[in-house]
Amino acid sequence: MIRRNFKRFFAAKNAGLPGVGNPLFPKPKPANKYFWPAVGGLVASTLTVTGLAALIYGPYLQLDSIIINGTTTLTPDNISLKLKEELATRHYLILPNGHQWFFEAEKAEAMLQSNFPLKSVEIQKVGDTLTVNLVEDIFMVAFKSGEELYFVNPDGAILRVATPEEKAAALPPLMPTIREKTAAPRAVGDQLFRPGMVSNLLAFDQGLKAQGIATSEFVSDDVSLPWFTVTSDKPYAILFDALRDVNEQLTVLKLVADEYATAEDPLSYIDVRFGTRVFTR
Repeated sequence: MIRRNFKRFFAAKNAGLPGVGNPLFPKPKPANKYFWPAVGGLVASTLTVTGLAALIYGPYLQLDSIIINGTTTLTPDNISLKLKEELATRHYLILPNGHQWFFEAEKAEAMLQSNFPLKSVEIQKVGDTLTVNLVEDIFMVAFKSGEELYFVNPDGAILRVATPEEKAAALPPLMPTIREKTAAPRAVGDQLFRPGMVSNLLAFDQGLKAQGIATSEFVSDDVSLPWFTVTSDKPYAILFDALRDVNEQLTVLKLVADEYATAEDPLSYIDVRFGTRVFTR
């Protein structure tokens, strides 16, 4: 009888070769050890993509509220509408600009400045709310002549007639208002004031506000002259020259007002039209 060579079997097994088996009872093949990890990875990837899509395109992180601060002549609704149009755009055709993650404040600020007359604009994002803080560039003044109301451009010409809604609105402190003491027929395009007068009047109005003085009207006795009587929330009138140095007149006004602040007799007016020669009563 031939004996089996067990040494050959062990040698083959040690060498890594398949051992001798019974062909009638084959050994089961081991399952693929990478199958379940692959399934788990696929499920995790699907959940991640679905979750990101829900966060990006769902309603959860969208910018839903807009607050406008600082408007004077501009309408907050018009600014909000323009900003909503910006929020409706997309980055790279797929990422919504109205999302808290992808909103670009600097781009929106530049868009508002290109569409509206603004000196400055700042957009702050807190949660789902955008807060817009702006400073308008007031480039015109209101002009009253009798019952009529017009708007005058920086060159001193009548730009347009006010609408009934604008006539009904209380313009100060929205913009400086000039009142012609004696009404006269006026029309769009009429040149009322000399160059520089309206710009200086706007600067003087801003300077008064910086001193805590809220103006009511700039009264003109004669539109051909640069002199105005300013009425405000102060008990005294201010006489101002729209062709003289604005800062000098503001400085003199503050000095005189501070000097008489504790006086027993209240002032009726302060006239700063003639430099250091100040007239009071």
